[in-house]
Amino acid sequence: MSFSTRTVTATFKRADNVTPATGTITFTPNTALQAALEAAMYPATPVRAVLDTAGHISVTLICTDSTDISPSGWAYVVTEQIAGAYRTYDIQLTAGSAVDLSAIAPTVPGTAQVQYVLATAVGAVGGPAGPLDSNGHIPAGQISGGGGSGTPATTVTDETTYGIAKAVGTGTNYAREDHTHGSPSLTAATPAASAVGDSAAVGVATAPARADHKHAREAFATPGNSAVGDVAAAGSSASVSHADHVHGREAFGTVTAQTSFGASSGNGAAATPARSDHVHGTPSLASTSPTTSAVGDSAAAGAGTTAAKADHTHGREAFGAVTAQTAYGAASANGVATTVARSDHAHGTPSLDRGPFPLAHYGLVAATGDPNEFQKPGGVSSNDRYIARMFVPAGVAFSKLWIAVTTAGTWDTTSGPNQIVLYDDTGAQLTTTTDTGTMWATSGWRGGALGANQTAQASDRFVYVLAIIRGVTGCSIAFPVSGTDNGPWFAVGPGQTKRRGIYTAGSTVPASFDPTSFGAASSFIPLIGAQT
Repeated sequence: MSFSTRTVTATFKRADNVTPATGTITFTPNTALQAALEAAMYPATPVRAVLDTAGHISVTLICTDSTDISPSGWAYVVTEQIAGAYRTYDIQLTAGSAVDLSAIAPTVPGTAQVQYVLATAVGAVGGPAGPLDSNGHIPAGQISGGGGSGTPATTVTDETTYGIAKAVGTGTNYAREDHTHGSPSLTAATPAASAVGDSAAVGVATAPARADHKHAREAFATPGNSAVGDVAAAGSSASVSHADHVHGREAFGTVTAQTSFGASSGNGAAATPARSDHVHGTPSLASTSPTTSAVGDSAAAGAGTTAAKADHTHGREAFGAVTAQTAYGAASANGVATTVARSDHAHGTPSLDRGPFPLAHYGLVAATGDPNEFQKPGGVSSNDRYIARMFVPAGVAFSKLWIAVTTAGTWDTTSGPNQIVLYDDTGAQLTTTTDTGTMWATSGWRGGALGANQTAQASDRFVYVLAIIRGVTGCSIAFPVSGTDNGPWFAVGPGQTKRRGIYTAGSTVPASFDPTSFGAASSFIPLIGAQT
């Protein structure tokens, strides 16, 4: 704001100079205001201050001599509404430090504060009762809220019964502030007993019940016995059952044995129930050896009268030897053997003239790529997070992860985490290596044991590995590409959505991420390998 304000304080006491006064002081501009520079309008609405327990107020107001407020020459109308007194006057509030209202409020003789009324208002609605005194003044006793006097009452009306009608009263004495009218007594009578079937009733008592009263109730009765086939009945007893009551029941009966096949079903005619743990018996299992089967056998229902044991086995043909297929050009053949091949059999394959250098040379069972391809070291910075998709063949278990560090860096000894994190192919975190910044302080394969060993799977699978660097400078790791080798074909293949490599900056390890959209697709694939 470009205009000035000033704090106004005041303290009001009764004439004994001890008792704090109570009431309100209202400051109202005598006209609507506007501030062009502020593009603001200020209607002539009151600012009301309530006297606190010490009779004190403090309020901040716009100064009446502010040059950016128009119109000029305006004032505040101050209204003092103090219990037992009322007056109103105008003040000018010029700029300056905090000011007490007593320093700027007008001081006028007591006679000047007496209000006058028209003679025609005397005795009229809203006017004084009259008559006026010889000076045309309103007698003080006729002014609402004035400081008149009265006589305290010595008695009050008792209100110790219910049903007393309200009344304005005719007494001319005032009641003391700590007066009481009394209240009805609580009943000393015993409440009526209730029984099943009682109708609700308002009652005619003139005294209230105690909060901890209770009504007598009907007695508990003994339940009757029930039997199979009994018809439901509401009963006619006037007593109630115990919550833990039980009805006598019929005895348990004997079940029918069913120890042979072909028995017919029957509803039975017994009047007794069966136990919940009853058994009817079952036919015996066969004790003879099942028939041996061979390739080409026909299906047959059999003629046995006993059931086979659940863990029985039929003799089967033996496993045979498979034919080697270690040369190109071998013809297909159905074969004539009466033996079967094992599920993990292999026919062999022709040898290739050459192949990629095996990961076994490095003691690895899986890696983010061929180590021969990672010949372009790149510098890394604090908060770098590199993510790569790694292929794990079927039957491969591993318990350690390693990353290839080409140049040792310097760790600030406090920042973290610094580790390798393993995720499944959906981006859900599986486990991590130990968090240690020293893993970047030496070149070579750096990392170590995982928090949880990864068991072999029956089929090939992909996983994601994340390397996070925190508080490290001067460190380089092995990449397959330089910063300009980020081909648009590299992130995903045709019809694929999961990305080969991801880069994102961050200071924490995510519990999970979306491989299709997390971070930015990147060809900066760190060389990370898995070891058993």
